[in-house]
Amino acid sequence: MKRRHLNCIQFGKEYLPPTQLLIVLGLGLLIRLGLAWLSTPTLVQMTIPDDSFYYFAIARHMALDGSVSINGLNLTNGFHPLWLLLISPFYLLFPYSPGIPLHLALTIGAILDVVTGLFAYKLVRLLTGNPAAALISVAVYVFNPRAILNAVSGMETSLNVLSVALFVYAYTVIRRRGPTVRRYVLFGLVGGLLLLARTDNVFLLSVIYLHAVWTTIRRRSGGGLFISYLVTACLLAPWLLWNYFSFGTLLQSSGIAVPHVLRELFVLGSGASTTSIIATSLRQLLRVDIWLLDASCTGLPPLIGLPLWTVVGLASIKTVYHRRRRESLENLELVGLLLLACVLLLVFHVAIRWFPRSWYFAPLSFVFAVLLGVLVDAGRRDPPGLLWKYRAMVGLLVTEIFVLIGVLWWPKGLYPWQVEMYQASLWLRRNTPAEARIGSFNSGLQAYFCDRTVINLDGTVNGEALEAIKQKDLLNYMQEMEIQYIADYTHSIDRMYAPFYGGEPRLQLLYVIDEEGVAWMQSVIHIYKLLD
Repeated sequence: MKRRHLNCIQFGKEYLPPTQLLIVLGLGLLIRLGLAWLSTPTLVQMTIPDDSFYYFAIARHMALDGSVSINGLNLTNGFHPLWLLLISPFYLLFPYSPGIPLHLALTIGAILDVVTGLFAYKLVRLLTGNPAAALISVAVYVFNPRAILNAVSGMETSLNVLSVALFVYAYTVIRRRGPTVRRYVLFGLVGGLLLLARTDNVFLLSVIYLHAVWTTIRRRSGGGLFISYLVTACLLAPWLLWNYFSFGTLLQSSGIAVPHVLRELFVLGSGASTTSIIATSLRQLLRVDIWLLDASCTGLPPLIGLPLWTVVGLASIKTVYHRRRRESLENLELVGLLLLACVLLLVFHVAIRWFPRSWYFAPLSFVFAVLLGVLVDAGRRDPPGLLWKYRAMVGLLVTEIFVLIGVLWWPKGLYPWQVEMYQASLWLRRNTPAEARIGSFNSGLQAYFCDRTVINLDGTVNGEALEAIKQKDLLNYMQEMEIQYIADYTHSIDRMYAPFYGGEPRLQLLYVIDEEGVAWMQSVIHIYKLLD
């Protein structure tokens, strides 16, 4: 008979140490909820990017007039549907309050992220049977400043990472506990949710499904995977069909718009030779900011992210080299699949799209926590490895580093320049007529706060504007849409999108917003009257 620790409670078919685990999860939730209910102006500078307000604006219009748009005019597919569906009910309850639904959306993000921490524990426990290693994983995840800020960003990020955790956990259950029809159905269901949470999860889905097919062939097991494929396809079909019949494409405008502009600008400046494009793609992969600074793509805090990944990478190589327990190598194989999917994701966004955003790589926060737990367990042998011998110190040290970095990082915030965008929204609400139409390239905050008809001009949530950009006919589009004002950073108005106007717009400067100490792309916000 197996012995159980007295300080345990039953959770499904596993046993969790309630005191330590619940304390860690509870503290992680308190931190996230505290941030989620800060004042809106503070959150705009600290955690919520402009793109989040596209979700909020679309959800509000879905509640008010049933249109899938930021303004009631331009139908859009520039979003990931699962998160939008999740937050839309808040706007049915509070359609005329900009603040309450926003904070409720952040609250849901906070809760989902802590649930991800729970699944980090469950996954490592399932892989290793080691509660100490699993507890280290959950602590490393829930106290990771990058994960904390992503959880209250208003983006789909926390839902995305949870869907990744659920998908990997469902696959691990099939591998460790054996395939059944029910498990294949759940695996397919979570796979569909994975793609509805973020389209670029197709890399993870493909890697895991291909590995599942290879394993099935090698073991000559049944064809139950077809059930998973069928369930995933059925779940995705309504979204894909709506895209195709509404826009003539399966791709979202948000994934195409800015990368198209960046490519066109590159061709205008450097030509379209294959050599120059490849060289630029390689330079993108070597950018310091995506590895070490605030825009880090490591899933970890700035500066320390790359060194920490280097340490756990070397530890993984050492574990494989010394061929420790077979279970440890199998566990590292699973984590290796996750890392392969993340590498493909990184190459896609950095080297192909040339447009990485830190939240694209949020699953790496989860992968790092799981990998560290697996490595701690891999050191459990006679004599024990250093990671196992000093397991408490390892978990405490990484957690303390994360907390310290978070405290130092917080005063700066992730988006300090957005205070200017928020002020522009308030100025437009006070100084333009109620029927005014305002054009903006970075239009999320304005669409949500200025209480005017705001038309997105960079194509992220406006396929018509994207088509005008492709035709280099943006000025005519603005005139056709009867846009009266343009409000944005001079970088966007005068430099980035100037080659796509198809003419010289006649602009009358009305107002300048230039907060001391903050700037985006070394530019300031100009508010113009667009003359005929």
